[in-house]
Amino acid sequence: MDIYLYLIFHVLSHALLGASIAWCLLPRHSWKERFTTLSLGTLCGISPDLFGWRETSPWTHSIFVTPFLVLGIAIIAKQVNKSLSFKMLWGVSVLAVWIGHLLLDLMGHEVSLFYPFSQFSPRLGVLTLGDPFIWFPLSVGILLSLCLQNNPKLPVFLALLFIMVFLLFRIMAKEVIYYKVELEYPMTEKSYITIEPNTYYEYPLFSWNWLEYRFQVNSSHYLRGGYAGILGEKLGKVTWYYFFPAGRDFKLIKGKYVEQPSQLPNKLVLSVLQEWTENGVHYIKGQANKKIYTFKEVEKDRWQEI
Repeated sequence: MDIYLYLIFHVLSHALLGASIAWCLLPRHSWKERFTTLSLGTLCGISPDLFGWRETSPWTHSIFVTPFLVLGIAIIAKQVNKSLSFKMLWGVSVLAVWIGHLLLDLMGHEVSLFYPFSQFSPRLGVLTLGDPFIWFPLSVGILLSLCLQNNPKLPVFLALLFIMVFLLFRIMAKEVIYYKVELEYPMTEKSYITIEPNTYYEYPLFSWNWLEYRFQVNSSHYLRGGYAGILGEKLGKVTWYYFFPAGRDFKLIKGKYVEQPSQLPNKLVLSVLQEWTENGVHYIKGQANKKIYTFKEVEKDRWQEI
């Protein structure tokens, strides 16, 4: 899928989720009410990104600021549909932006939810934004509801229910994989496990690959990683395995453990070819810069080239 098409579906997911929230909570009897309802939800769903990027303008994604971002949308909706109370329109607008945008962003990347009172940016990291398992059922639900005369809310409600169950499944799957990685790859030194969706925009529009995860185990001397599958069924094989003889330091930045720059010149990184223990001594053979190196552990977490 083209990167620009992926970005379109990213925005579409926010718009459809916001519109679906409004559709279930506001009147939809006439075509005027339907248009107003969908327009209000759509604008609220995408509104934070209209005011600025979350990296440069964290206030746009704060639960304390977003109610005021959608205040103008609620005021305009009140002028169009005078029969509804302003409190109802503003309340629905707030729910549409919180669920349609902030919740969805939280599933994919870090969000400055508590700005300006806190710089902490939580992130669940269970979803690739633009995932067809989000926007496709919402699209079908809204289209069916527009065509139905009786129970026009039901298809959208079922689509929202599917999305909520899907997100819960993604959270559960990540926890299951994390536990399996701990069992499959025990470490002798402190390690940091990262579980991420194994997708971006490189996969076809409709593919089961959107459901898969990849894993990474980082420690001072090791980096292991590979594909985890949907529930950890692919954990038996490491796809990349690197060894750092000099060791590394990490720092937690925006929910991710990031390697700190090394002060050592020409820091060596080996692509591991073989690892074994002989007479109680741990050995690793690897390749770097087209050369083969062998190291042995002379003391705990201290390695020497042989």
